[in-house]
Amino acid sequence: MEKPITIEEFLTRSELNQYDEGDCLPSKFESQLPEHVKLDDKPLGTGQLLDCWEKLSSHDQIDFQKQYGDLSHLLKTRVQHACFQAMIGFWDPEYRCFTFDTVDMTPTVEEYDALLDCPKSEKVYFYTHTEHAPSNFAWITQIDCQLAKAQASKRGNSQGWFWNVLEAIFNRRLRDESNEIRLRILALGIYGLVLFPSAEGMIDFEAVNVFKSVVTLKINPAAAILAETFSSLNYCRKAGRGRLRCCLQLLFVWTVSHMIEGKISGLIGTPWHLYSKLENFTEKHLHEVGRSTWESMFRSLSKSQFHWRSRYSYFKSYLAYCGEYPWVPLIGACCCISYCPNMVLRQFGFEQFIPRTTELATFYEDFKTSKKLLESVRKAWKHPGRVTSAKRVEGKTTKGYPIWQKTRGKGYRVPPFEGPPRSLIQSAEDIYEEVRAQQESYNLSLNAEVEELGAKRRRLESNLITQEKALANTRKEKDDLLA
Repeated sequence: MEKPITIEEFLTRSELNQYDEGDCLPSKFESQLPEHVKLDDKPLGTGQLLDCWEKLSSHDQIDFQKQYGDLSHLLKTRVQHACFQAMIGFWDPEYRCFTFDTVDMTPTVEEYDALLDCPKSEKVYFYTHTEHAPSNFAWITQIDCQLAKAQASKRGNSQGWFWNVLEAIFNRRLRDESNEIRLRILALGIYGLVLFPSAEGMIDFEAVNVFKSVVTLKINPAAAILAETFSSLNYCRKAGRGRLRCCLQLLFVWTVSHMIEGKISGLIGTPWHLYSKLENFTEKHLHEVGRSTWESMFRSLSKSQFHWRSRYSYFKSYLAYCGEYPWVPLIGACCCISYCPNMVLRQFGFEQFIPRTTELATFYEDFKTSKKLLESVRKAWKHPGRVTSAKRVEGKTTKGYPIWQKTRGKGYRVPPFEGPPRSLIQSAEDIYEEVRAQQESYNLSLNAEVEELGAKRRRLESNLITQEKALANTRKEKDDLLA
């Protein structure tokens, strides 16, 4: 990992390069996307996984969380498909972000990582050929490789193992003295059916390969999950139909965690933006609302109705670019795709400037048809670039950014914005937003300082106990000598 650079240095360099290079789309570009998108809203079917989770002892469940983070909470997270039906229309497949009038937002690697709370690692997934999947599956489940190949199935374009195959192995392993294999099998089920879903009820070859890398190479899966999310959103938005084959639970939690409770119809009774753990989002649930209600929310979304940052997204730095790429080339289970966190700097608490987007819209590769980009991406990930700042400026932008955001090429297509006109009421909302953002920034900074002081106090107490023990030993040795 290279030494982080400051946001001020990065801003100057980025805007100068962007001026020379231009955007990834011409300023007069008009999207030819279909006006409507019909998403398949079949149930996620995590009930069998939840049943297996509840068969584990409390000791096993604690061990599972230590090894795999907060994955189990995804099984209890309810999503509203109407949210995705409405939200997909605001997705810009060229800039890889949701655009709500003047607001650009997208899930980030750091946010997904914080929600999953997996063991910390800077390593990312690099594509493994599907021919290795059977041997990887055999290693994970500790069965014979030939048996693993025989039990593999095919459904549509997907190849893998149905959950009932793993469930049978899981149930047999419940009697084992060691819990390693049964925990590993349940985790694989969550990776294949929740984090990297493919055909219904199937853990496909690609998900098996990702999970093997998690166990053996200790990679962080957040970047790969985000890659599949972007790829699936792009496909469905461009095709005007399809099924979102990505982790819907994470996408839904990310969405509602940025909205202010009570400000938007339907988000009542739960301060979602104050939650810092995935577990919090499973304890209470949103009132079920229809697509038209969600669409109305997104159409009229104003700055006073959402938080740029949720409680779980307090970061000192963020991954901004890789190697020669001015953005981040994400590698997923089945593809690699560009991701520009510099489009959404306000989600990190930084001032938003005009980002470099050259070639952003064209960078994509499906590994089933091509692997030409893999080598250059591997080299780029040897030099990941992070940007940091000691100062937080909630919701602020540079002077040129609003003009750029308004005049850039439109890679999305949604019905005309139907929010309230800019009037005295809107101005009051903007003032409220500024004051609220300043207060939130102060609170978050204060919380961070309190946590740091608490950690310092614990270290001092530990040192004091150690010194007291050493002093007691010294006195005892002295008394022994005198005696």
